[in-house]
Amino acid sequence: IDITLTDSPDRLIAAARIKEARGNRRSTRSFLFPQVNFSSSARREAISETSIDNFYDARFDASYEIDVFGKNKKNVEAAAAQIESLQASFDDVTITLIAEIMRSYIDYRAFQKQIQIAKKKPNRTRKNFNAFRAADISGNPAPGYSSGQAQDAITKILDETLPQGMDFEWTDLTY
Repeated sequence: IDITLTDSPDRLIAAARIKEARGNRRSTRSFLFPQVNFSSSARREAISETSIDNFYDARFDASYEIDVFGKNKKNVEAAAAQIESLQASFDDVTITLIAEIMRSYIDYRAFQKQIQIAKKKPNRTRKNFNAFRAADISGNPAPGYSSGQAQDAITKILDETLPQGMDFEWTDLTY
């Protein structure tokens, strides 16, 4: 299970989407705070052969946008909701993978059990229908009877002889 969860492309994609949404939320959240910018530069310039001047420049800028109508806060809330949605998708992928692994494991164990039973009792074969014991009866109507009459007769016999709780069903080609 651990290997499948670690290497699943669907799960890796879902995790990457969550990471991207968290980055988007951080970026969106930054608009709730003051914006500060700082830049500087230095250069050297030769004015003449004997004179060199140094020039320095430093700039500082700060701004803050008051969120009067709540636009920035709503954008942050929307980004948070997006993360929750993507987390739910990630959880769905994880649960689906685990369920598929468990279903395969149960099928594998059931097949192993059938092999064990077949090895212990090789002369006995049993037919199953929807996980219940079944008998396969096939035939044709006797001369002079229609297939519908034969089907009615078999139905009557089965209704009278089958134990309570047992039932029958017509499958395949019945007409």
